[in-house]
Amino acid sequence: MKKLFTLLLLIVITISLSSQVPEKMSYQAVVRDAGNSLVINQSVGMKISVLQGSAAGTAVYVETQTPTTNENGLVTIEIGDGTAVTGTFAGIDWSTGPYYMKTETDPAGGTNYTIVGTSQLLSVPYAFYAISSKKADELELKLQLLSNSVIAGGVVWDKNGNSYNTVIIGTQTWMAENLKTTKYNDNTSIPYVTDNTTWNGLSTAAFCYYDNDINNSIPYGAMYNWFAIETGKLCPVGWHVPSESEFLTLSSILILVEAQLLVENLKK
Repeated sequence: MKKLFTLLLLIVITISLSSQVPEKMSYQAVVRDAGNSLVINQSVGMKISVLQGSAAGTAVYVETQTPTTNENGLVTIEIGDGTAVTGTFAGIDWSTGPYYMKTETDPAGGTNYTIVGTSQLLSVPYAFYAISSKKADELELKLQLLSNSVIAGGVVWDKNGNSYNTVIIGTQTWMAENLKTTKYNDNTSIPYVTDNTTWNGLSTAAFCYYDNDINNSIPYGAMYNWFAIETGKLCPVGWHVPSESEFLTLSSILILVEAQLLVENLKK
């Protein structure tokens, strides 16, 4: 199993409650070079393609950007804000999917893209689809089924005695707060590492705080490396770190709930 992900991407969508179609998607990625070291405070070259039909499908939209990573190797961009190479982001007909997003990255800041990843857009297009197609009524019917999908849950405690509110979303129960435990669920301590060089070279479990400031544990929680997650003991007993498929299920529900708000606003 790989020590750390070479490229970690999070795709989220911000829906503006107005009569205009949202024309951007926020994208974040942690960038590492060929030696698995974080690319910190450095310009990177990126090429983003929206592919239709399959992971090897036709590119209906392509753009390039040269953002700068932060001190944690994180890069944040707005897809739709880059230099268009093919098509327009606003011109994508989301009703004719499926669509896939292909990201290509050059850690050196040029166009020699050595990090490539492709993933299917399973839920993001729904908000666009509600406006760009003529099937808003069909979508609204689906959304009504989700109107009671998010309800309050109970409380769970970690071995430090920290309590976390939980929330039931669809058929899943999630913590509503970030994990900040310094102990595994068998009550053993997780090593605390603050030096960046040491952290990057670890092959064992560890945790730290954002900006190495314990005050950031609220609301950010603690930050754990892959080895801590891999122990299977990080979460309170009976809980686990969610899988990719569980995240996709959550994403699908939340995007549709947001889209419901958009559809209701458009009817006003």
